[in-house]
Amino acid sequence: MIQRTSDKNRVVKIFDTNSCTNRVFYVNASILTEDKNNENLNVYLLTFTDITQMNEERLHVQDMAFHDGLTKIYNRNKFEDIINYEFNKYNRYKDNFCFVIVDIDFFKQFNDNFGHLVGDEVLILLAQTLKNNIRESDVVARWGGEEFVVLLPKTNIGNAYTLMEKLRICVEKIEHLIADGITASFGLTTC
Repeated sequence: MIQRTSDKNRVVKIFDTNSCTNRVFYVNASILTEDKNNENLNVYLLTFTDITQMNEERLHVQDMAFHDGLTKIYNRNKFEDIINYEFNKYNRYKDNFCFVIVDIDFFKQFNDNFGHLVGDEVLILLAQTLKNNIRESDVVARWGGEEFVVLLPKTNIGNAYTLMEKLRICVEKIEHLIADGITASFGLTTC
């Protein structure tokens, strides 16, 4: 079975009881002696190569590639992958989904009046507010600048509108010590 598995799938996790951590290994199988009589008595040499550090570095790079560095939510690249997946599901199963775009009102004024650090804090607050007020199955991402997007899988337009209104009210409740109140404009569409 190991020999028939593609190279990239020959990876296993093994729990290390000494350090109470998972170790990741690449597994390879080589035939030492082959059974010529087809009695399934082949002898194999299994090798396990510890790739734990390499796997952690891969996950770190993947995390950096798919998350916005400032807000720590998904970035546009990851969101485009997710929405393409949703379109494919829609084309196959006709599962409705909705898409919300959020744009912070007068964001340039935050930066002009209070500086870019305050503007960054406002972006972080908004991102966390959106993330904390959606379902676990929903996806929020930073689209660019002061724009955010929310994907609502298996959601009809009525339920999406209700959630969007809830999010709008949550955003209005954000208080920043320097910038004070925050508002945002929301747009909604469905597939």
